Amino acid sequence: MSSKRRFPSKQQFKLLPRLMNRKERILLFTASALFILSGIGTLIIADRNYSTPIPAEGGSIKEGLIGTPHRINPLLAVSSVDRDLVELIYAGLMRADGKGGLEVELAESYEVSEDGLVYTFWLKKDLYWHDNDVHENERVDADDVIFTIMATKNPLIDSPKRANWEGVSVEKVDEYTVRFILKRPYTPFLENTTLGIIPQHIWGKLTPEKFNLTDLNITPIGAGPYKVESFKKKPDGEIVDYNLVAHKKYKPRSPYINELSFFFFPSEERMIQAYKNGDIDTFSISSDNASQITNDNTYKLLRITLPRIFTIFLNQSKSKLFEDEMVRLALESALDRNDIINTAVNGYAYPQDAPIFYTTSNKTSINSNAIPKSEVKSRLLENGWEENENGILQKETKKEVISLSFTLSTSDDPELIRIAEALKRQWKKAGITANVEIFERNDLEQNKIRPREYEAILFGQVVGFRPDPFAFWHSSQRNDPGLNIALYTNPKVDSLLEEIRVNTDREILNEKYGAFVNIINEEKPAIFLYSPVYLYFVKKDIQGIALERITLTAERFTKVEQWYKNVSNVWNILLK
Repeated sequence: MSSKRRFPSKQQFKLLPRLMNRKERILLFTASALFILSGIGTLIIADRNYSTPIPAEGGSIKEGLIGTPHRINPLLAVSSVDRDLVELIYAGLMRADGKGGLEVELAESYEVSEDGLVYTFWLKKDLYWHDNDVHENERVDADDVIFTIMATKNPLIDSPKRANWEGVSVEKVDEYTVRFILKRPYTPFLENTTLGIIPQHIWGKLTPEKFNLTDLNITPIGAGPYKVESFKKKPDGEIVDYNLVAHKKYKPRSPYINELSFFFFPSEERMIQAYKNGDIDTFSISSDNASQITNDNTYKLLRITLPRIFTIFLNQSKSKLFEDEMVRLALESALDRNDIINTAVNGYAYPQDAPIFYTTSNKTSINSNAIPKSEVKSRLLENGWEENENGILQKETKKEVISLSFTLSTSDDPELIRIAEALKRQWKKAGITANVEIFERNDLEQNKIRPREYEAILFGQVVGFRPDPFAFWHSSQRNDPGLNIALYTNPKVDSLLEEIRVNTDREILNEKYGAFVNIINEEKPAIFLYSPVYLYFVKKDIQGIALERITLTAERFTKVEQWYKNVSNVWNILLK
C-alpha cells in the first residue's frame, strides 16, 4: 500500500529554516531575494515596453499678465487681461480650434440652411454653471443663450460686440435648441457664436444700466473650463492676483491642471523680474525682451502666428502726392520688409504684401509689379521728378512745385516708432522724404483716424484667418466708425467684398479673394509690411499646448483642458 505524496503544508514551510544549516539558510534567502528582484525588474521592463504615459490630473500653473482686470464679462471685455480671463471662465457655442478654425464648445452640433440665413444649434446636455453647488437646477440651456444675445444687442448695455448681432434674430426651438435668423447671408457669422454665454439666473436680476457697474464683473460665473476660487486686492482696490480652479463638470472634459493663478504687473520689466524670481510659469513678452529668456533651457518659446497686418495707409484726399501711381509704386518698391522686421521686432514676424492673411492656395494669384530698389529713384526722375539742391525730389506743375515729401503718423508704441524710423531711412535713399509724427494711441485714434486727418498712417489691423475684408476696404466704410482708413473706393472691389460675405464655397471664395488682392496690389492704396508673431514662454514641464494659429491672444487658452503636467503609465492593452 503506497502513500500519496503531498505538497508541504504551510507549517512545514515554517519549519524548513530550522532544518537547514547556516550556509543553506543564506543560500535560500539569497535565491528568494533574487527571485523577487527579478520579478520586480521584469514588471518594470514590461511596464516600460508595454505601457504608455498619458496625461493625469494635478498640478498648477502661474501666469504673469501686464495690466489689471476690470470687466471679466464676455459682453464688455475690451482689455487683453479681461479677454484672457473671459476665455477661461466663460464658454461659447463655438470656440477657436487653435489652427485658425472653429469647433463646437457648448454646442453639440449645428446646421446651416442652404440659403445661409438660418443657423440652428443643438446644445450639449448636462452643461453646468460654476455655481451649480448653490443652484443645482440651473444648467446651461437655450434661455441663457437667448438672454446673452439680447443683452449684447441692448444699447443701454453698450457692448462692443453689439455690431456683430445687428440684423440677427434669435429664437428658442426647445430647451436645448436655438435658431439664429439672418436678414442676409454672412459667411463669417459662426465667429460671432464664440461669444461667451452668461447665466440668466444671475444677470437677469439686473437692469441693463447696472451691467457695467456690478461687482459680478470681477466675480464672474460662467460655464468655461475654470472658475474663480479667490482674488486679492490692494487697499486702493486694485486687483493683484486671481486664483482659478478646474470646473469639474466642464464639457468636453474637466481640465487636467487643477489650478491656474494669474499675477498682474504694471510693466514688462516687473513681470520679467517675477520670472527671474521663479514666480511665474507662463507669460508673453515683446520681442524687445525675448532674448532675456530664449537661452533659459527650462522654458520653451511658442511662436504663434497672429493674423494682424501692419500697414501704411495712404490718404489721397489729404495728399495729392499719393494720386500719382508712380509715387505709390515707388513707396512700396523702395522698402526692405526683412530689414524692417529685423529692426522693429528682432525677426519675430512674417513679411506681408496683401490686405488679407492669405494661404498659399490664393497667394499664387498675387502679381507684383515692384521696381528693383536700385532703380526706384531713376524711375522717379524719368517720370518728371527732379532733384533740387537739397537732394529732395520735386515736380513742377502749372500751379505749384510739389515736393516728394509727406507726413507719416503713428502711435507712441515703441515697435511702431521703430518701423516708422526704418521706413523714413529706406525712403530717403530713394529721394522720398517722410516726416514722422508720433501720437499717444488714444489721441491718434480720436484726432487722426476717426476724422481721417492724416496724409499717411502706420497702423495694425486684425484681419482674421477667415478674413472678411469688407469693413477695411468697402467704400461704405470710408467714414467713421468704418475702418476703411485708406478711404479707398472701387466698385469692382465693393462687389467682390459683398460676394465674399455671402459665399460659402471655398474654391469660389479663394477665387474672389485672389481677384480682390490683385486689384489692391495693382492700385496700391496702402503698403503692407508684416504680420507679427505672438511670443509665449512656457515652462517645459507643461505639456499638451497645441497651437498653430490664433486670431486673438486670449485664444491661446483654447483647449486649455488638454494642458497637463502630470502623467500616469497605462498598459497598452487597456488603451485599446
